[in-house]
Parts: sequence; C-alpha cells; structure tokens
Amino acid sequence: MGSKLILSMVISLLLTIVLELSAAAVFGLRGRNLLLTMIVNLLTNPIVTASFYILSGLTQFSEPLIKLFLEISAVVAEWLIYRKFGENIKRPLLLSMGLNGFSFFSGMLINYLI
Repeated sequence: MGSKLILSMVISLLLTIVLELSAAAVFGLRGRNLLLTMIVNLLTNPIVTASFYILSGLTQFSEPLIKLFLEISAVVAEWLIYRKFGENIKRPLLLSMGLNGFSFFSGMLINYLI
C-alpha cells in the first residue's frame, strides 16, 4: 500500500472515532459504552476502508454500490457488538445506524469542503 493510502486510512479512522465518540456522548453513552464505541470503530473502520479501496480497484461495481454494501455490513457488525457487549443500550441497531450515518455523512461533507 502506498503512503498516501495509509495516511487516508489513518485519517478516516481517527475522524470516525472522534465523530462517533462525540455523537455517542450526545446520545448518552458513558464509560464502558464509550470505550466500546471506540473498539467497534477500531475493528470495523479499517476493514471497511481497505475493502472499499480493494473492491473499487478490482471490481466493476460502482463506488456508491460498494459503499452501500460496506456501510450496511459495518452497521450490522456494530449492532451485533453493541447488542452483545453494550451495557443497557436499549436500541443497539438504532445506535449503530445513527453513529454510522453521522460519521459517514460528516465525512462526505468534509471531503466536499476540502
């Protein structure tokens, strides 16, 4: 992998963690659940980001379709983790969808503005 690609992946991960931790705190997550939010993103973000670059380079699928598939996969994976390991998270699927949606669309806005 090139250094530009690695830098892009690191920025994506750090930005995702900052955005989702902030949003999770606004949603009322504290303590162990905030730590879980960080762990969830450390697990899913690098896989989603690397998979996007690989699939967009090796397949004929459109980039929006690849993003949709990968984001749905991340939401499902994170939902299952929140459901299993979260402490008193009442709606883990809604949490996963909200946090991922917030960071995804924030990232799109940041990319547009740069």
